[in-house]
Amino acid sequence: MIIVNNSLSNLSQTNMERLDDFISSSDESTIFHTLDWNLILLNNLESNKEQKRVIFVEESSMIKGVLFFIKINKKILFDYNYSPSTKYETPYGGPIFNGDPKVLAAIFNSLKGHFFGNTIIHTSPLASNLITNFYYREHRAETVIINLKESQENLWNSLKRNTKRNVKK
Repeated sequence: MIIVNNSLSNLSQTNMERLDDFISSSDESTIFHTLDWNLILLNNLESNKEQKRVIFVEESSMIKGVLFFIKINKKILFDYNYSPSTKYETPYGGPIFNGDPKVLAAIFNSLKGHFFGNTIIHTSPLASNLITNFYYREHRAETVIINLKESQENLWNSLKRNTKRNVKK
């Protein structure tokens, strides 16, 4: 198994095409996993303190897993990794892989082996149990569902007092 942890800007055209093929064939991928989206971030948002990076795992010349992330240098020897970068408001990131736990382990081991700091991964709720297997803490985001058939007055009256303070009417 070969693990590549590289800056997105240093990828060869061949590797870009291979990654694009792998991502487009995955049922778990979203637009935020695509190479095109990640290149937009690279070309428009990268600063001196941010690096758009990719980890991919290959076996027998076939890509088996990929993780795009942004590495932000906060202090000497202390970095943050975001997948996807939450500051750019993309809902899902995290790894895409072929289902083999060894591939996922290789991705996470490469991710956490190079720095002291935090790693934040926003992924599909279906994939979160895989992440906790690698000693990452899980924080579930809540989805709020509002019955819009109710009147505005009934909706307002059903809110708690402290919640009402944070709502602009």
